[in-house]
Amino acid sequence: MPKAIQLFHTDTHYAATLNESAETHRDPRIKAVFAIAPAVAEVFSPETLTKISIPVEIVAGASDPVAPPASNASYLADYIPHAKITIYPDGVAHYTFLDTCTTEGKRQSAEFCVDAPSVSRDAVHHETALKAASFFDKNLTLGL
Repeated sequence: MPKAIQLFHTDTHYAATLNESAETHRDPRIKAVFAIAPAVAEVFSPETLTKISIPVEIVAGASDPVAPPASNASYLADYIPHAKITIYPDGVAHYTFLDTCTTEGKRQSAEFCVDAPSVSRDAVHHETALKAASFFDKNLTLGL
């Protein structure tokens, strides 16, 4: 018998969690989502994603080896109604969205600091920040 089936029959917490998995987990405090280089998107079923009713905007890099756009950002945009997506051009990768590294950061964690020669991390950050600010200005009200 597969372990998941065993757990369902022997672990009450596991069974309860599995039974609740089809329920909504919507948090009414969340009014809009701006996702940057989202990963592991395929853990969400298309049926679940089609129920998202808040505004969603997604940005990702075309050269992201950690969260390839086809199976992550594009997958989400394909199923979330009215989601807007921007895929930055070749060279923009997952860690491009991390802060610009200091000299010490480059020394200790070069894998997080190196971008393709054609990519300006600061320019990607600037454009992403403008997109996020515009998105939230359009989709959120302060209720004042």
